Amino acid sequence: MERFVTYCDLPFLDEYVRVKPDRDKDPANYTEQDHLWLDVHEFLCKSTDVYVNASEEVLEAHRRNPAFNHPYLKHLMDRPAGPHLHLDPAPFENIETASFHRKNATPHALFLVEDTDAAPEVLSRQFGVLFLPVERLFEHWKRIGRYQSLNVSRRGGSSECLKQWRDLERFAAPMTALVVCDQFMLDDREKAQRNLYRMLLHLLPQGPNDVAVDVTLLTRDDKLYGGLESVHRELKDFLDEQRPDLAFNLCVATPQGPNSYHDRHIFTNYGFMKSGQSFNYFNRRGEISVDTTLDFEPLMKELFVARDKLGTVAAAVPSVNEIGVTQVAVGSLENRLFGDDM
Repeated sequence: MERFVTYCDLPFLDEYVRVKPDRDKDPANYTEQDHLWLDVHEFLCKSTDVYVNASEEVLEAHRRNPAFNHPYLKHLMDRPAGPHLHLDPAPFENIETASFHRKNATPHALFLVEDTDAAPEVLSRQFGVLFLPVERLFEHWKRIGRYQSLNVSRRGGSSECLKQWRDLERFAAPMTALVVCDQFMLDDREKAQRNLYRMLLHLLPQGPNDVAVDVTLLTRDDKLYGGLESVHRELKDFLDEQRPDLAFNLCVATPQGPNSYHDRHIFTNYGFMKSGQSFNYFNRRGEISVDTTLDFEPLMKELFVARDKLGTVAAAVPSVNEIGVTQVAVGSLENRLFGDDM
């Protein structure tokens, strides 16, 4: 899959029309929200399949409304047979149920809806995907819908520096899957505890959640501080203690041979992060010990690139089983980010 799936209810689309930039406004005077609105508009038009909870008759009634002048909605109605528009109210009857999200397991889904029984933040936490009414849309899009870069420097610097693992929370979002690739992130117990362990705490949600998070870590077998099973057990025990309400499936894998993965990457439902060096940023004094950058790329804009890289990762993971040595992976190798098409 190389596109998002977005569910929009009509109340959301109506409210989205209401807050659009004034057509007479000079673009030079656009506010940050105006630019964010245009970012979302471009995403909806170009980068996602859209499900709308309406029949063509209902949309036609909206068209006859004199206040209806949003070009995206007109685009939807003028091309009702378009390949990326689905007029189907059925899915919306179940989007607040765990069974829906377990069955429709795509991690790249957005629910742009106003009409829900439970609070959007509660639904996001339960199901690991974003539920965003317009009121919450721009706040979240600013964090995870734009390119960002954090300097990681021993010299410190601007506000765009990573100074502690807590700074990763700007990229945190609901999730059902997480993949971390780094050949050296588990080469030393103390180093891992102050880096990988802390990083995971600031990326993973708190819980409780109804859809378990798939957590897959890929590293090198000759760079483990202990046996694979003991390393897996220590990390799982740590997460169980620190996130007692979080349901998750942890896998630590050490792919070998030509399929091993060499880059330092983090993949989530909505973002892709890459580091110039290993994620072992902090020394035993809690100080940055490397000079590099951590780049965040929003999957709303870079899904194709991220899926291509995930395909390489997924190609490495099956090699674990193919060589027939169970010691090179502990935990379930399934991860929603790998998908059925990889």
